[in-house]
Amino acid sequence: MIKKIIISIFFILSIYSLTSCSNSFYYEYNNAYLLEKENVYEKISKDVFYEKIKNKESFIVYYGQPECTTCFVSVGFIDQHAKEAGINTIYYLKSEILNLTNSNLLADELQANIGFDDNNNPYGAPRLWCFIEGEYTTGMSNFLDEGETTYLEASKKLFAYYNNQQK
Repeated sequence: MIKKIIISIFFILSIYSLTSCSNSFYYEYNNAYLLEKENVYEKISKDVFYEKIKNKESFIVYYGQPECTTCFVSVGFIDQHAKEAGINTIYYLKSEILNLTNSNLLADELQANIGFDDNNNPYGAPRLWCFIEGEYTTGMSNFLDEGETTYLEASKKLFAYYNNQQK
């Protein structure tokens, strides 16, 4: 009897761990190059995103989706660069949640409320956005130089900027 109870508990815990993992960023970006299971990404909803702005929090947002090839290739490098810079959390706002009805209404709302510059508008992905005390201050593409062909070096510069603003 006790053996059956232990087996049942083990089975329930195994199913729970599998289903809770199915909601993680790692599971969503499964097999992304260099992405570790323990990563800095934390999924948030649009409502939580706006709440952070309202509460004047400082934070970094990653905006993208695994169906975007550039996003898929970049997330592992960005995770590594964040860890190297001492960034523990990057909030993940999945780009499709801003466009559920196949219209750009929600993306337009986001652009109007946040005031992105042209290079960091919510229509493109992947994006890293930096908010200081609830205000959008800059995005990763603002750190691209003519000689840089990827976002990877720009992500390092954004993390350095963010850390300097926190001092």
